[in-house]
Amino acid sequence: MIHRILRDTFVRHNMVFFLGSVLVAALNYLFHPVMSRMLSVSAFGEVQVFISLIYITSIFVLVFRTVVINLITQDSDHGRDVARFFAQRFLLGMSIFCVLLVFLHPFFARALQLDAGHAFFPFVALLIISVPLGYCSAVVQGQRDFVTTSLINIFVAGGKLLFAVLLVFFLPPVFGAVCAFALASLVAFVFAARKIRYRLTSLFRSEGRRLSLGSEYRYGWLVFCGFGFVTFLYTSDVLFVQYFFASEESGLYSGIATVARIIFFATASIAAVLLPSIRADAPPAENRRTLLKALLIVSCIALVLLGSFFLFPFFIIGLLIGSEYVVYASLLPVVGFYIFLVSVINVFFAYFLALRDFCVVWISLVSLFVLLVGIMLFHGSFYALVLDYIVASMVALILIFLRLWRLRL
Repeated sequence: MIHRILRDTFVRHNMVFFLGSVLVAALNYLFHPVMSRMLSVSAFGEVQVFISLIYITSIFVLVFRTVVINLITQDSDHGRDVARFFAQRFLLGMSIFCVLLVFLHPFFARALQLDAGHAFFPFVALLIISVPLGYCSAVVQGQRDFVTTSLINIFVAGGKLLFAVLLVFFLPPVFGAVCAFALASLVAFVFAARKIRYRLTSLFRSEGRRLSLGSEYRYGWLVFCGFGFVTFLYTSDVLFVQYFFASEESGLYSGIATVARIIFFATASIAAVLLPSIRADAPPAENRRTLLKALLIVSCIALVLLGSFFLFPFFIIGLLIGSEYVVYASLLPVVGFYIFLVSVINVFFAYFLALRDFCVVWISLVSLFVLLVGIMLFHGSFYALVLDYIVASMVALILIFLRLWRLRL
């Protein structure tokens, strides 16, 4: 029985990617306890705000990567040409976005009560670097080279920790921490480019013919609504807390949210492997079995972590980010539960995206509307804000199950 499970292609790919993700998650979370002890609570809160901004803006890179992965898995010269052409257009769009961000960063700094507004400049550099890095990592993952994909993620996670420890001593702390993200991404890009023998100049090379991107743009919109909603769901709480509450309180909440997100990052690899494992031309029963395997793996991992949050919240908070944050340790099980719901949504959305089912669009928009209305009406306390996210997540899951019922899955 065990031998048959280990021989399963989906399980083997998941094991490789999962083991890499465990190391990445460990490095990512080592960043937070180290920074929480090196920075003041308010500075740590500002770093978390920039991390949330990085996650939210990475929605665009995620869309880009997912489209490129989809093209590379076609294993054709046309697919690779279209992927490169799409990368050129995406780099142009990201450059325009970054120019606008440079001019508008004082407005965002005031709105989010940020003292370190100058940290937007390394943030902009990170966005530019993310385009060639995203292309290289997408090519590797599209070729199902999960070992190299994991190594790229390890370079990013380990590099930002190493650079942050050094830079917060020599630069303004928040500025140095954000610089660490940009430098780590640059190192990861150099590694990935060497692996696939990729030259940056290829992003600027003309294909010599006009290529149609209509279907890729439609698929990109689908991915944007799906994974974009998921990313917004598990990261935007820190931004709203920073907007509605004082900096010190925001910093304390950010620490709790950082620990709770362990659930999402520990299970995100399953959705990443599920996406190229579901095929529209495969028998429905085969796709259904793959989906159930993914849900089982996610549930087992998430429920173990969530159980520990309920049983030992004070110990976990004190161990991971420090005793200053235990004042809100009772929030950990509640925030952890909402992150668990988001992790399950992430798996279902990966399944729908692989099948190009546009139900993801209306599920995301309806749930986002519920979330924003809830936040507008109920934001007087941390518990009220987290409850808004739980309600929106439950609405999304109800709509997902209605869709599955209609498909008779």
